[in-house]
Amino acid sequence: MFAYEEPGSVNPHRREIEQQLHPLHALPPFATPASAMYAGSVALRGYTLLQTPASLQLDTTWQAADAELGALAFVNRALDTRWGLQLGAPYHLFVHLVAADGQLAAGNDALALNPAGAAMDKWLPGEVAQQRFELDVRGLPPGRYRLGTGV
Repeated sequence: MFAYEEPGSVNPHRREIEQQLHPLHALPPFATPASAMYAGSVALRGYTLLQTPASLQLDTTWQAADAELGALAFVNRALDTRWGLQLGAPYHLFVHLVAADGQLAAGNDALALNPAGAAMDKWLPGEVAQQRFELDVRGLPPGRYRLGTGV
């Protein structure tokens, strides 16, 4: 890994430069693997759920499509293009906590960003990003709930 700084100076854009030149493709550890593909271009690879009396914390791991592109993946990386990807606009990720009667009990959504702050339509093929969601569950009655996430 290179440090893009001159001696004695601090480069405020170091993280962005690192992400552009060395995007994250390795999957980080997570508790539960998943393989849900959305829009043919981004997949939920796994998640970790942490529950406290006051909240649910869901850490999701997403990956831009790569294997489906075959040879285009190499060309896209080499030329910094996005041929073959179907995401033409930034997307939001969401998490919903749904009560047994089908009513939304809690929810959250966020613009899908990689570590450099690029929206999903700018991700490189194979790039990995994580998104953390927190749901406030104080005041919810005891019962069975379903937790879902998507794009």
